[in-house]
Amino acid sequence: MKIIEVLEIKPVKNKNINFYLIRDGVLNQELLDNLSNILKNEKFRFAIIDFNDFQSKKLYETPLHLFLDKFKIPYYSVDIPQHVRDPLCVEILEKELLINELENEYEDLISDPEQEESFKAQNLDSWINLLKQEVKDKKDYLKLTLKPQWVVKKVLDIVKMIKTDRFSIMHFTHEEIFTELKELFEKYNIKVIKFDVNKKNLKSILI
Repeated sequence: MKIIEVLEIKPVKNKNINFYLIRDGVLNQELLDNLSNILKNEKFRFAIIDFNDFQSKKLYETPLHLFLDKFKIPYYSVDIPQHVRDPLCVEILEKELLINELENEYEDLISDPEQEESFKAQNLDSWINLLKQEVKDKKDYLKLTLKPQWVVKKVLDIVKMIKTDRFSIMHFTHEEIFTELKELFEKYNIKVIKFDVNKKNLKSILI
């Protein structure tokens, strides 16, 4: 019987971790070159990538794959589990299909100038706008709230399996969830580190 994974996040205890959270928006060759220099002083146990499936496939065509392969750094791809994501995506899709039907009905109705300001036309327009807002809210929740929570849960689960008490991790993530991830990691006892890629000295700074 398959065990269904649930969203339960527990803090990390008794581990000293240098956690580099890296925005994909600034993922370029300069950044990877600077990370290479940091590797001289730190031992990265693994990397985390939380891009979606399509982006994960494209990973093999990017400098990131070459970088991880060159330094033999294993990596984990983490995301919302399918059993959690799929029902929400189905709900969103169903509402988008309904919106499309209602918009067609609305366009047909207002093609008659006498119906453009009718009560039915106004009701349809209000309903369409309401559904669009519901879809936006659901997508935002999925992408900006639920995804970061699951990413943090999965990363912490991996961290807890490592017996070493002191090590470094690099985590490549989306610009749009960077702040939420940082706050969640620190809430669960992981201090996030970044470095200024514009400075030649590569001085690490806490954010």
